[in-house]
Amino acid sequence: MRTWTLSSPRCWSRHKGIPTRLPSSSSDQRLPARRTTGPISTFGTYFGVNHSLLVSGEEGSRSSRRPSNSCGRPAPDWSKPALAYAQTIWDETGEVEPVLAAARTISHDETAELYDGYLNDFYRSMKAWKMGNELAGRIECGRSLRYLGELVFALDGVRAPYPKEWHGKLGDLEPRILEVARTGAPHLQQELCVIVRDRAAQRGYSRVYEAWTGDIEHALSFDFT
Repeated sequence: MRTWTLSSPRCWSRHKGIPTRLPSSSSDQRLPARRTTGPISTFGTYFGVNHSLLVSGEEGSRSSRRPSNSCGRPAPDWSKPALAYAQTIWDETGEVEPVLAAARTISHDETAELYDGYLNDFYRSMKAWKMGNELAGRIECGRSLRYLGELVFALDGVRAPYPKEWHGKLGDLEPRILEVARTGAPHLQQELCVIVRDRAAQRGYSRVYEAWTGDIEHALSFDFT
């Protein structure tokens, strides 16, 4: 019998592990696993993406391995949206849950960066539309919506899952975000930005907006009617 122990991608070596497509998955996510001796472990689940996650250490001892963190580093940023929605079924070593808990946490600084990223791409889209560059205007609009979707979750203190899981979870902004995604229309982007500005200010992020020293206000004043 074998135990599969989750291992950090940065620490995984090919001679000790295999890339594993986990069962019942509709996603193409792959997780590295390391082979050890002992009984087969219990499964956990990545809620929302239908993944199974193995969380056991070796039989008969407390393993020094740290799932998703076997180099002593936090889980990499690219894995946090999945880890944030994982559930621990059985953690023999007690080392899995702290990793997942850290992935669920989104800091004030991270949220501010998401907001700034949204404002940056919104501004670029407005400038492009004003210059008559439709292609750039639509592309920058699309980029801004990725930041905005993650920001909507972050303002509620939650790390966003991957975008394919956003449907039905963006609250009253979802119809507006979807319409902007469909059309890229600059006047709709402006209306949406005003709402986001006000909500972010209510959550204590007005300084991010103010750091643009009037540039966003200027972009909001562009007339696209």
